[in-house]
Amino acid sequence: MALASDALPSSSSSSPSVSSETVSDGVEMAARVGYAAKGVVYAVIGGLAVKEAFGSGGDVTGSREALREIASGPFGTILLGVVTVGLAAYVIWRLVQAVVDPDADADDSDGKRWAQRAFYFFSAVVYGLLTWYGISILIGSGGGSSSSSSQQTQGLLAHGWGAWVVGLAGVAIIARGGWQLWKAYTDRFRKKIRRFDLGPVQGRWVLRASRVGLTARGVVFGIIGVSLIYAALTRNASNAQGTEGALGLLVGTPWLLGAVGAGLCCYAVYQWVKARYRIIGL
Repeated sequence: MALASDALPSSSSSSPSVSSETVSDGVEMAARVGYAAKGVVYAVIGGLAVKEAFGSGGDVTGSREALREIASGPFGTILLGVVTVGLAAYVIWRLVQAVVDPDADADDSDGKRWAQRAFYFFSAVVYGLLTWYGISILIGSGGGSSSSSSQQTQGLLAHGWGAWVVGLAGVAIIARGGWQLWKAYTDRFRKKIRRFDLGPVQGRWVLRASRVGLTARGVVFGIIGVSLIYAALTRNASNAQGTEGALGLLVGTPWLLGAVGAGLCCYAVYQWVKARYRIIGL
């Protein structure tokens, strides 16, 4: 597959074919703050994975554990509060995307648009739960049980149809991982990030980091999806892995864990680029 050029698109180039929906200044601000907060979470996950790979006292973590890590650091309560507010803003943006899909391509089929809206809604639910977890840490309730997700999965697998639900979820996550890889190696991820106030050299490196980040996230999604399918086949929830479990499987191969961890740090850079430069609606 030929890679898309790393050259920056010209700011005077024609706009991609998109819908005519607009968003308010408040929604745009929520989107940008949300992308920034999401980047912080991935920077913590990736940074700790890199430290673990080099034996520097890191650990493999998921999103919830990343919030706990933020809370345990200097000015932890303040920083966690800021990140939690940012995640709440991201939930608002995802819900807006699910309802009106303000920047959809005009040439997308109806089926593709509805599938995208369904993903936005699912993403809003996931980050809504993560936001609530952050709030629960702030108010001192401990953030809930770390095993609740596994218990819920086991509860599903106890039903005859539950294995199908878990298996289909795995397929969907693998598909999403493939979508991340496809975006990384085509121009797709640059369509809404084309107006940089950067020179050609800086912009080229930003785009390369974004590509690496999307690749790493696609790999992690693939591991998670396969683990869910395996859990469905074995009817054993302990085989289902989240981000923490997926990275944990790489601990025995430090160079691979370090590469994926560095990639997730690059994904954080990609989120920060979107926070500053993404075109929100029209």
